[in-house]
Amino acid sequence: MVELIKDLIKFVSGVIILLMIFTVIFSPEGIASNTFNYLAFVEPILLQDYISTALSVGSYSSGEFSTSIQTTGQSHKVEIYTINDVTYVHAIPSTETYLKTKFASLNPTPVIVKCAIQNQTIQLPKESPVHRITIRKTINETFNYCNMTVFI
Repeated sequence: MVELIKDLIKFVSGVIILLMIFTVIFSPEGIASNTFNYLAFVEPILLQDYISTALSVGSYSSGEFSTSIQTTGQSHKVEIYTINDVTYVHAIPSTETYLKTKFASLNPTPVIVKCAIQNQTIQLPKESPVHRITIRKTINETFNYCNMTVFI
């Protein structure tokens, strides 16, 4: 009889421990959902950093410059604008939120550039599974003028 009670207590405690582990991992605010949301939110941060670095490096490089980055199919918005001779890059995450994770706001990144950059807003479409964003520098030798463009 004592053996049966010990086995029952072991079984019940094992079930409780498994339920606690599954709750910590798979609950709406658990490790798995927070990791998924982190991976979904980290892309706009990396995209903003990549574009701002490419604009800065490309504008100071000699000759023409071109680089591109592939993103996932999320429909982020990228704004590039100039205020008081300072260019800003701002990636706005897609409005689709899958779970309840809260993140801090993503502030625009100031970029120091030597070339002219047009104010533009790029909305990545939802239909495409992969997006390729290209940053290109062109030089006009006649007027000693360079222009940086960002496009999909």
